[in-house]
Amino acid sequence: MKKSWTARYLGTFILVLCGSLFLFALLAGRKMNETLTTMYKSHLQWTADLMETVLITSTDDGALEDFIHPGSLNETATRLTIITPDGTVVGDSHYDARLLDNHGDRPEVRRALAGKADYSLRWSDTLKTDMMYYAKPVTLSNGKMYV
Repeated sequence: MKKSWTARYLGTFILVLCGSLFLFALLAGRKMNETLTTMYKSHLQWTADLMETVLITSTDDGALEDFIHPGSLNETATRLTIITPDGTVVGDSHYDARLLDNHGDRPEVRRALAGKADYSLRWSDTLKTDMMYYAKPVTLSNGKMYV
């Protein structure tokens, strides 16, 4: 008995269809990852720029601790950390700064201390997951520097 066209090519059609769907999902996933990474980098930079404005316009040294402390930004997943040139954390929006390790050895912090704002994608010992970081150097009019 002679096989119909459908019976002969159905397996090939299904294989090509599955391969096409897999390729589409792979390419779409990569593009989505690139887009989300770009958006998140932009958000981190905007947040750091805002924090820089707050620090520069503040005339009270205590304002730093008043503004950035655990729970101060619970509405957002973005974590703000303020670091001195020696790596000491003096403010953190999600954790008690006194309990955090010295951040001076973090790659993005080292680059910021060298004068260059930069991103880093690396493992977070605190959160136990990969995180994206953005560190920016900020020098106040009184000469104090923060990252």
